[in-house]
Amino acid sequence: MSSVNLFSGAGGWEEGAKPLGLHPIGLEWERWPCETAHAAGHHTIRADVATYPTEAFARADGLIGSPPCQAFSTAGKGVGARAMHFLGPAVHAVAAGAEPATIGLDLGDDRASLVLEPIRWARDLRPRWIALEQVPPVLPLWREMARVLNGWGYATWVGLLCAADYGVPQTRTRAILIASQDHQPTKPPPSHCQGGSDGTMFDGPLLPWVTMADALGWNGTVDYQRGAGFAERGGLRAPISTNRPAPTVNRNIHCFLLHLHGVNGPPRRLQPWEGGVLQSFPANYPWQGPKRARALQGGNAVPPLLARSVLAEAALGAPMLLGATRGHR
Repeated sequence: MSSVNLFSGAGGWEEGAKPLGLHPIGLEWERWPCETAHAAGHHTIRADVATYPTEAFARADGLIGSPPCQAFSTAGKGVGARAMHFLGPAVHAVAAGAEPATIGLDLGDDRASLVLEPIRWARDLRPRWIALEQVPPVLPLWREMARVLNGWGYATWVGLLCAADYGVPQTRTRAILIASQDHQPTKPPPSHCQGGSDGTMFDGPLLPWVTMADALGWNGTVDYQRGAGFAERGGLRAPISTNRPAPTVNRNIHCFLLHLHGVNGPPRRLQPWEGGVLQSFPANYPWQGPKRARALQGGNAVPPLLARSVLAEAALGAPMLLGATRGHR
């Protein structure tokens, strides 16, 4: 099945799609994410999503999108989150035929209007299925888009997902929209939960969350009696637990010094490749560019294991994924 991935980044969606037999074509404007995706074997076109002709993907079955989150993130300016009352009507304007670039949203951040691009592409392509991801403050906008998609004949599911519930060693939470013309999407079934579960008569067993220590191979070197380290930035020390999933990994991962109990030697910085592992990328994923660029790509990426579960629900209706992953890491 063919699909297009808007704002594809370094390949998180693509890595999640591979086990499902899906091979989306990515559109990405930034140089280093394109270089990384190419090195990983993913088909990515360096282009501006806002100006690239949608007719080039007229036969696409699926549409994937992770618009830039900086304007909406609680770690950023929050411009988009404060302007939801403008963006809601803008969704309906784009659905009716307007181009996002012509609406004239004055949000103080040019990236905020890019969140409207998925509805423009959906309007033009009418793909069989859609999967969108963003930071939690965008959830109201996803709900508004879902109402438009419902009017076009799609069944939809909108909600928040915690990446740790899908085997990602990180507690990142994301707003997800899933739409399908073929089936009623539901919340992607989790494979993990905090502490694990033996299951019920309705649900199978769930594995415990994957810890930071397990993901990075720190078994035997971290003092599990205390099971903690410190992340330090700007002279501040914040305790983190190594026997839990990591907190949200972002572009500043390279700024953190780790002081690990039971580990000999001086504190050291968490490396970009380690940030990638905490996003569920392979340890040998071919990140390209200088160190800051690699850290930024990892922080901006969709965790592949989360992407796999979302895509399984959007494109396949989930049964294939459940049999392959429930009870396995």
